[in-house]
Amino acid sequence: MNEPINAEDELLLIDYVLGRCEPGPAENVRLRLREDPALRNVHESLTRTFAALGLCQDAAPSADLADRTVRLVLKHRRRQARTTGQELVGRGTLRPMFSLRELVAVAAAVVLMGAVVVPSVRYARERSLQNHCGSQLGQIGFGLHTYAGDNDGALPTVGAVSGWLPGAGDHPVSNSAALFQLVKEGYVAPTAFQCPAVGAGTFVVRPDMTDFPHAGYVSYSYQHSLAGGGPSRTHTAQAAPAERMAIVADASPLFRNGRFLPDCPPDSNSPNHRGLGQNVLYLSMAVQWAEHPSAGVDDNNIFVAEGVRDYDGDERPAGPTDSFLLPAHWREKPPEERPGQPG
Repeated sequence: MNEPINAEDELLLIDYVLGRCEPGPAENVRLRLREDPALRNVHESLTRTFAALGLCQDAAPSADLADRTVRLVLKHRRRQARTTGQELVGRGTLRPMFSLRELVAVAAAVVLMGAVVVPSVRYARERSLQNHCGSQLGQIGFGLHTYAGDNDGALPTVGAVSGWLPGAGDHPVSNSAALFQLVKEGYVAPTAFQCPAVGAGTFVVRPDMTDFPHAGYVSYSYQHSLAGGGPSRTHTAQAAPAERMAIVADASPLFRNGRFLPDCPPDSNSPNHRGLGQNVLYLSMAVQWAEHPSAGVDDNNIFVAEGVRDYDGDERPAGPTDSFLLPAHWREKPPEERPGQPG
């Protein structure tokens, strides 16, 4: 017996029907549609509904929407007249079933729906995704808090490696290997590391794994944790401003596929939520929505190292309270890999 789909799946299907899914999530939806009848039923219902509203692949009302609506109504009127006959008022007198004023009113109502209702639905969806994302960061925060309690206040680190981008040092390691310790040791479920706006599914956790399989499975950036450094709940300089010491946030906008993007403005927001802002987890384990990346200690930009503008992959924070949230992963998805079930 098929279980009813949850709210997250409904939001994902809405994006899929409107053509707004990234390639990874879209492929995941296609796979699930072949295997899940309940998901297919909801997908068909959404497709019919949006097709009737003229929203599929185009959430914004087109300029000729009113004209097209009038033409459709008139076409329907002529077809109805041919099949059912026309209503007579007196001998030889025809009474039109719709006046031009009524047709214009119908068209205006459709335009109003496209201009007001659709943006409202989009805004509600974005807020829902932001709240869900914040909830997942709260799960990560609880896992970090428990991990720190088991490790004398220290949060996960990668260890003594020289670089965090390909080509930096002899053995570059993705900073997300630190976050993966929370998965491997059972502190946090793998799916918590996927922002609901860009998630890619689940994967099997194998004993030999030291990092997430690919970038689609970890859509958050973590404080620089290489070369033995990293955040600590007992570090005097970090503990004092813990409520402003950012340690995890939505993905950094400055890096993609292991490369620094020099043309990206340093004050850009995370791409996870269409550049509107980012959820930020602080060392106090509180989560806040920030509309600007200057959300750290003394308005520190959480995505850059203080005073650094170009990056080769070996840069470090300027000091213990300098939030420098590194790109979470730089390996691309292997072509043969498919979403699996959590281990």
